[in-house]
Amino acid sequence: MFDMAEKVIWLAVCLLAYMLFCLACGYRGARAGKRSGSFFIIDGGLSAWTSASALTAACLGAWVFLAHPGLIYVGGLPAASLSSVAIALPLCALLVFSRLSALGLRSGKASIANLLGEYFQNTQVRNLVILAGLGFALPLLALQFRAAGVLVNMLSDDTVSINAAMLVLAGLVTVYVAWGGIRSVVAGAAAQFVLMSLGIALIGIVALYYMGGVAKFSAGLAALAEIDSNRSADNFSHYLAVPGVIQLISSAREALGSPWTGTMIATSLLAFTGIIVSPVFSNWALCVRSDKPAPPQMIWTSAALLGLVLLVFTLAQGLGGHLLGGNMAMTDGRGDFVYNVMGANLSGMDLMETEGQENELVPVLIYLLGDTLPWLFGLLTVCALAALNATSAALLVGSSTLLTRAGFGKNDDPTTSRLQAATVICILSAAALALAWAQEAPQFDLAHLALSIGAQMWPALLGLCWLPRINGRAVAAGMVFGIIAAFATEPFGVDALNIQAWGAWPLTVHSAFWGLLVNMVTVLVISAISPSPEGIAHREAYHQDRREAARDAAPQNGGSKSAAALALVWVVFAAGPGTVVGNTAFGSPNTPADWLFGIPSLWAWQALWWALGVAMLLYVSKSLKPSA
Repeated sequence: MFDMAEKVIWLAVCLLAYMLFCLACGYRGARAGKRSGSFFIIDGGLSAWTSASALTAACLGAWVFLAHPGLIYVGGLPAASLSSVAIALPLCALLVFSRLSALGLRSGKASIANLLGEYFQNTQVRNLVILAGLGFALPLLALQFRAAGVLVNMLSDDTVSINAAMLVLAGLVTVYVAWGGIRSVVAGAAAQFVLMSLGIALIGIVALYYMGGVAKFSAGLAALAEIDSNRSADNFSHYLAVPGVIQLISSAREALGSPWTGTMIATSLLAFTGIIVSPVFSNWALCVRSDKPAPPQMIWTSAALLGLVLLVFTLAQGLGGHLLGGNMAMTDGRGDFVYNVMGANLSGMDLMETEGQENELVPVLIYLLGDTLPWLFGLLTVCALAALNATSAALLVGSSTLLTRAGFGKNDDPTTSRLQAATVICILSAAALALAWAQEAPQFDLAHLALSIGAQMWPALLGLCWLPRINGRAVAAGMVFGIIAAFATEPFGVDALNIQAWGAWPLTVHSAFWGLLVNMVTVLVISAISPSPEGIAHREAYHQDRREAARDAAPQNGGSKSAAALALVWVVFAAGPGTVVGNTAFGSPNTPADWLFGIPSLWAWQALWWALGVAMLLYVSKSLKPSA
């Protein structure tokens, strides 16, 4: 119906429109931030909905759009339990961001490195936080840049080379961030949240349309489970059931059924909290200052809206790939349940035999529309790039804030010129681009390592927000040993160091947990054996000041203990060991006729705990004591 030229034209038009939008964000951000210190700071006047949408897109955009469907394709419904990150993100924001915002306002700090350095009275903590921020941001930036280049190259049928696309798109992000600062990042990410959510839903609808609807999708999943030879100890297909609470093995690569045990799901969710507590994103709480904070509104943008989109449409993309021609064993063995629309684009290959394997799933689904609906093809390409760029822009502005406001011995110097800030942004972008250029393919193992590094910020933030007896020397030592332990239990680190004693993710536990375990033990031991009364008094003054401000701001609501208990119960059953109950709660995975709602039991379990998660967040939001 449409020729190749029309598809390429629509792609070019949509990309041009998106580029103009990004430049407009940079222009508006530059005009709004006329004061020299406002390049990295927004002092009020920002809608809570805008901030919440922007933070959601910045934290999760790239992963939920491109990586999560492929993860579900390989890991099935157990991997889909990670969609609960849409609940965990606002939960962490409610617990941590409100306190950081209060401390930032009262101290005048715009850099988490300087705030922690002053609180712990330790320069090493400040420097380690800067290094951890760069260790978190640069690998992820390189991954985003490379993934964007690969995406455009694939969807343009090699009309645009990977390196050319990567250079143009990285340059676009760099220009509008360096031009408009954090205002352009927030405004762009808020709009990109809409594009991201719309794109995920539309691709999921396309997948369901080709499969014939939810009922046929569910029947296809039953057939997929029948031919699945990768089964758990309970003889359940790894696509439909969590393979136990934990597996006592030296490497997750040796797992029976799949590595997605209850402990792997829980500790992977812990790793994802490393996004929001990382130095790059915790700066958000200090720099985006508003009397209407983002965390309560994130209950609706992240937990309710994005959570629902992931529960339905991302899952349809991930497992639907098996029923649309991605799985040759399914096509050959149960072809009556397969509508093979992906086969031609995969040249008759199994998706897992392609160069990008499961990470090519979403691009292939978008590619399906190139000949039939080229305008939608162009729009979905832009939606994918918007998800990538929302994260890239936030990483750039966050890491540049660390260097500009805290690096080189600075102490939140408000006289930093826009030219200096823009120069740092360009240098960081060039470094990430060089790292991306050196990769033959996107290095997703580096993303796991980056998350684990981000998660090592938890002890420092626990001390800053709640525990004055944790001291600076302990935090510095814990962070170093925690990062080493995380690296030594990551697939990338295990292979690089040629470790033989254990493998990647031993005991089906994510490396973020192993790093954090070593980190916390180090912190607690050193804090216990080397207490400093003067240091404790200094840190306690911060907490007392915050408590007095909270009493002045509003009466205490109480209910914090019950809120914490509810949050713990939710974590255990929605994304932890308790997920094994969901395997059979609404019917056995091996008996489709008994599926209570006509869908696999674990999918219904996830829907139940998604709804309970939203309710839990509303209760937590009302029960927490105000921080300022």
